[in-house]
Amino acid sequence: MASGRAFTVANTVMLLAFVAFAAVQWNDPDWPRWLLLYGLAALSCGLYLDGALPWMLAATVGLVALIWAAIWAPGVIAHPALAQLFASYQMMNPAVEEVRELLGLLIVVAWMATLTAVRWRPTVRSGRPAVQS
Repeated sequence: MASGRAFTVANTVMLLAFVAFAAVQWNDPDWPRWLLLYGLAALSCGLYLDGALPWMLAATVGLVALIWAAIWAPGVIAHPALAQLFASYQMMNPAVEEVRELLGLLIVVAWMATLTAVRWRPTVRSGRPAVQS
């Protein structure tokens, strides 16, 4: 497990952020998939804090979010002005919502990659790399 109070605090902040992201999905037309993604990201953070995170869980959640973002990104390239993106918590138009959703996916990708890197530490045993589960 990564040592250091700063990482523990950062992971706790991300845990709370993913819970908050999941909580605001109640009015989204496709809320189940977002709730599942953010819920699994929060679960990964919680399991890390407990010392029980299998690196494969964080890697899988991150990979799903990365593939989803790659599929989503081409339609979001013509995004609205940055000021409009954060001007209101309400959906101003579908383009703003899509950019926010893409950013959410990228946040999941980044933090799951971080947790995967921290949990996956190859060590040499019998000439083969081993990973923590």
